[in-house]
Amino acid sequence: MKSHLIIQGPFFSNNKIHTKKSIISAIESGIFSKVTLSTYDHPELNDLRKSYDIEVIINEDPGSQGREVYRKKYQNINRQIKTITSGVIVDEFDYSMKIRSDCYIYQANKLERVINDFMTSNKKFLLTDSSSVRFDIEHPRTLYHLSDWFIGFKQEKSKLVKSIPFIDEKYNESWLNEQSREIKSLYKRKKLSNRYGAEVWITLNLLSKVKFPIKHSLDYSIGAEKQFTSDLKKVMCAPMYSMGMRCMKMRSVHIPHLDRYENYLGRLEKIIYKVIGFFYKIYAEARQKFINN
Repeated sequence: MKSHLIIQGPFFSNNKIHTKKSIISAIESGIFSKVTLSTYDHPELNDLRKSYDIEVIINEDPGSQGREVYRKKYQNINRQIKTITSGVIVDEFDYSMKIRSDCYIYQANKLERVINDFMTSNKKFLLTDSSSVRFDIEHPRTLYHLSDWFIGFKQEKSKLVKSIPFIDEKYNESWLNEQSREIKSLYKRKKLSNRYGAEVWITLNLLSKVKFPIKHSLDYSIGAEKQFTSDLKKVMCAPMYSMGMRCMKMRSVHIPHLDRYENYLGRLEKIIYKVIGFFYKIYAEARQKFINN
């Protein structure tokens, strides 16, 4: 099986986060026929090319055109799309996968096992969900919000992933100003300010590109939920711990959550995961109170 790993995002080189760790772990795993780093210009890249047998793509930075008010930062949707799509090679690899440049493989046998299971399944995408609440019990229900820690896909979907379009980040921010008081209040309660978040925009373009079932991230209808449930049949959802991967930047993503719906987990795993998640939730709430005081 020919496989391709795309390590995408900015090149990190500090004490806590170093993209070299991502590269080394990918090479040492022995899983991938080709490893590509899709990033932006950085002084260390020339030496990197000499040291490792990988392709390095230096992208022109599209910049950030809109803000995320509550998170007090600029949107990075188009920056993410740029480094993903430029790394995808259409119709060459049986399996392709993108991971963030702050993630690494720590147990290659786990990752290889999940990829093999995926390739023998009828699923088209291998994704994860790191949200803390299942979409089908949350209120309001959040649809098409699958996380972008990694995206795996079969050859037949490579052209679709390559064609993920940019979003108008300025309008993505200003859109809320044009909405009703009810929608503005809903967004305020959820501490959101953009029409679509990066995860929702990417998931929509992967699973329902022809016609979006939702008009914004918090849009909900019974019809849209049925469509999302149907679209999830194309996806194998697996938590990062089962993939043998970790993130150097946001380590809390590996903490088990209270509710899961990944279709990769067996019944016993789901029970164990929920029990651990329940006690972690108690710990997290107590810790937050301690920090606030």
